[in-house]
Amino acid sequence: MKVLVTGGEGMLAIALKNTLKNSALNAVFCNKMELDITDPDSLLKYFSQNTFDYIINCAAYTNVEGAETNIEQAFRINQTGVRNLAISAKTIGAKLIHISTDAVYDGKKGGVYYESDICNPLSAYSKSKYEGELELSRYYDSGIIIRTSWLYSMDKPNFVSAIINKAKTTGKLNVVFDQLGTPTYTYDLAEAIKSIILSGKINRNAGFDIYHYSNEGAISWYDFAVNICDILKIEARITPVSTDQYPTKVTRPFQSILSKEKIKNNFDLTIPYWRESLNNCLLFYK
Repeated sequence: MKVLVTGGEGMLAIALKNTLKNSALNAVFCNKMELDITDPDSLLKYFSQNTFDYIINCAAYTNVEGAETNIEQAFRINQTGVRNLAISAKTIGAKLIHISTDAVYDGKKGGVYYESDICNPLSAYSKSKYEGELELSRYYDSGIIIRTSWLYSMDKPNFVSAIINKAKTTGKLNVVFDQLGTPTYTYDLAEAIKSIILSGKINRNAGFDIYHYSNEGAISWYDFAVNICDILKIEARITPVSTDQYPTKVTRPFQSILSKEKIKNNFDLTIPYWRESLNNCLLFYK
C-alpha cells in the first residue's frame, strides 16, 4: 500500500518515517514546501499525478501561543488546509487519517473524555483544529480522526527537551501542577497508525470516525517534569505553580484525560504506560 504523509518534517512525521521504513507500507513524505495544503490548485495538480491508498495528515499549525496572535494563519492551515486536503483525497479515493488534539475539549467535565463527549475548544489553536475536524465530515467520507495529547520525542523541540535544557542550564523550574492529561510518545502513536492501516479496518464511504490515542495513565505537567529529571538524574529544583501563576495568552483545559478503549478494542492495540514510554524515549539520551 502507498501512503502519503503531509507535514513531513514535523515531530510525528519523523516518527512515522522511522517506523514505516521497514514495514510493508510504501510511504512518501512531503514537507510544506513540497506540498502546501493551503494551496488547493497545487494539491489537485499533485494528486492528478500521484495516487495513494492512505493519506496521514500531520500538516498543522501547532504553535499554540502563536495562534492567539496569528489567528488567520492558524485557521488557514488547520481548517481551510484540511478542507483542501479532504477534497483532494476524494479525487483519488484515498483513506485519510487526520491528527487532531485533546484541546478540542474544555477540560471541565471532571472525568475521562470519550469520543462522543461534546467539544468546546477554548483557544484559537484548538478552535482551528476543531473546525478542521468539521471540514472533514463536510467534504469527505473515508477516514478517521485521531485526537492525541502532549506529543513528545527527542526529534524536535517540545516540552521534554525544554525541561531538560532549562533544568541543566538554570537548575530550577516553575511547572504547572493543576493541568492534568497524558503524554504521548510519537513513536507509540506512529506504531499505532501503522497497525491501524495494516488492519484494513478503515472502510471507504463510512464517514469519519473519531478515536483517542495517548499513552496510558494521567499526570500533571509538574509530574511530567519531575519524572524527566528523575530518569535522567538531573538535579533541579522544580516548583509546582498554578495555572494563574504562569504567564500565558492561551486558555488550556485543566483536565483532558482521554479514554482509549475505543481505539484499543477496534484495532486490537496495546498502549504503553506513559512512564515506560518516557523511559524508552530518554534511553539513548542518558
